[in-house]
Amino acid sequence: MSTPATIATVPSLASPTRTDTDREQVVRRQQIDRLQQRLTTVRRRLDQAYLDKLDGRIPPPAPYPSNRCFLFVSAFLGIRELAD
Repeated sequence: MSTPATIATVPSLASPTRTDTDREQVVRRQQIDRLQQRLTTVRRRLDQAYLDKLDGRIPPPAPYPSNRCFLFVSAFLGIRELAD
């Protein structure tokens, strides 16, 4: 007679585990959805920035500082090996 009672308690023990797993899956799915939305937004911005660069809306980068500027800074900092 103890066998039916034992079998009856097994589903009740499995139920909390199943609901915890279900909650974890829901949270994981929400995180994946949020990250996919963020990835879509970042890709869209990169595409738009590339188009803006091609259209000339984004100016070219500034040129590297001249050697004169480097020599001034190195002399100011007391770096003789690089300044000479």
